[in-house]
Amino acid sequence: MGIAERRHTQLKPVFPWALLLAAFLAVAVAICLVGSVRFAAGQPQASMPILAFAAGYLAAGIAFLFTTLVLRRRFGEEPAVDGKTVLFVFLVGLGLRAVLIASEPVLEVDFNRYLWDGAMTARGFNPFAIAPADIALLPYDDLRVELSKAAGPVFDGISYPELKSIYPPVAQAAFALAYWIAPFELWAWRLVAIAADTATFWLLIALLAAAGRSALWSVLYWWSPLVLKEIANSAHMEAIVLPLVLASLLLSIRGRHLGAVLMLGLAAGAKLWPIMLAPILLRPLLARPQALAATMAMLAALLSLFALPAYLGGIDTSSGFVAFANHWTTNSALFPAMERMAAGIARAEPDSLMPGRVLRLATAATVLGLAVWLSRGPAKTANDTLGRAFIVTSVLVLASPAQFPWYVLWVLPLAALVRGNGWHVAAALMPIYYIAFHFIVIDQQHIYSNFIVWLLWIPIWIALGVDGWRCAFRHDGERSCSGSNIRVP
Repeated sequence: MGIAERRHTQLKPVFPWALLLAAFLAVAVAICLVGSVRFAAGQPQASMPILAFAAGYLAAGIAFLFTTLVLRRRFGEEPAVDGKTVLFVFLVGLGLRAVLIASEPVLEVDFNRYLWDGAMTARGFNPFAIAPADIALLPYDDLRVELSKAAGPVFDGISYPELKSIYPPVAQAAFALAYWIAPFELWAWRLVAIAADTATFWLLIALLAAAGRSALWSVLYWWSPLVLKEIANSAHMEAIVLPLVLASLLLSIRGRHLGAVLMLGLAAGAKLWPIMLAPILLRPLLARPQALAATMAMLAALLSLFALPAYLGGIDTSSGFVAFANHWTTNSALFPAMERMAAGIARAEPDSLMPGRVLRLATAATVLGLAVWLSRGPAKTANDTLGRAFIVTSVLVLASPAQFPWYVLWVLPLAALVRGNGWHVAAALMPIYYIAFHFIVIDQQHIYSNFIVWLLWIPIWIALGVDGWRCAFRHDGERSCSGSNIRVP
């Protein structure tokens, strides 16, 4: 049986499995919606069913992983699907997101900062100039004082109010858009985030086609319980970054290198990490020095423009950027261990920030150096570009001092473009993070940070290691970490 004939026979049987998976996800999201009222703002954390939520979320992630593995085993790596199937996948995912618009954010308050920053930006104030906690020090007739009163519980719920904003200008523009839709309303911000997430889906479909992969694997992102929770429920701003990153890769694959770098600059203007992909997108211009110089100048000018508001606001100890660079470490097993090792080698004082600063700088330099090394040769296919971006982003997430569940979203769309299960295992296990809140309530956080966090990351490292081994060594000698080598128009 030829490949075309085999793919044709695989087209219809996908649907029963898709319906089963969609039904499971609908039930899981319905349970999340009903149970989320127990996590409403103002509820004491001690009364929240934290362990029950974490267990249910983990079960949903593992069940989703298992079902997708069965799908792959049943229909092969590249089952053929038609436009109706893609539309079905899209509408199910969109429906699940629509349901979650009405849910209470579970164990999450970052959206309060987004709503406050959006108000400040929309009203013409610099969110990098003053920390929310310092608003009370302003004269009573200052418009920012009036704005804080209008914000009400949103202002009161801002986490780390002693710090100025850490979200760059492109993110601020998205926050301001939500304010213009409806001031201080979570549902307005969720609409903005879901609209951006919808763009991510369709860009992923285009990249799957470029990589020679089945459009069915868009479910690995679009139906992922992790994505549904962290974007539609928790409303994290990663939704703004991802379509810009994917758009930059798609433009690069299509040979529109100036547009690709422009999109990457906008992505870095929403969150800083995409700048690590710059060597990959600049590499095709190496043979055209004038175009390379002009593009790099444009990128530098764009990044300087984005940095200006933070610079004018003051880079001091109240800056969110400074706080992150100095000591922000969350949900990581590896980085704190390396930090302690570095402090021991340097014989630093217990409260010294220097070992952590040096380690963070070394980590950033290593990731950027990896991107340069991977780009030493030209990208001959779409998969070369996507594979390089996948590796760099994977290492960045794994080496990051902060490894929140929503940071896994940085790499999850790229993980749908390559063959391997490591990051899908990570997406399934990330709900373990929420167990930390239980130990915070009982004042035993060290149990999570010293022990449980290793139970989270060790299986992920093993799964990613297996992917790497299979990529490097196959019995037939063929590399399997990306899709088919194809020409891109």
